[in-house]
Amino acid sequence: MDEWASPEQLASEAFRAGQVRALELKKKAKSALTSFTQSERFKKLCRKTFDEVDFDHSNCVDTKEVYCAVLLLYLKLVKIVNTAKPPSKHVIERLVHEVDIDKTGVLNY
Repeated sequence: MDEWASPEQLASEAFRAGQVRALELKKKAKSALTSFTQSERFKKLCRKTFDEVDFDHSNCVDTKEVYCAVLLLYLKLVKIVNTAKPPSKHVIERLVHEVDIDKTGVLNY
């Protein structure tokens, strides 16, 4: 005799199937992102962006240049999301400090 699955069992199976699908999509997205960030196109885009932010053409960017770039980005972003608020200068200084590998106070390309 066949038994019918309870609504709870069906919901549980659907939830597990959704989790599996979500993991598959996450792996695909990560793979695509990794593939893109390894591409020449991405490297050229990074270099172009870095050069645009390097206002004094020193081949490195300091916290002022990074902060100006963030503010320029927010000027564009606020047109789309009018509630967007830029981070404080202090937050940018902390961020630059965190990613400044050689601790010179600037980011090198």
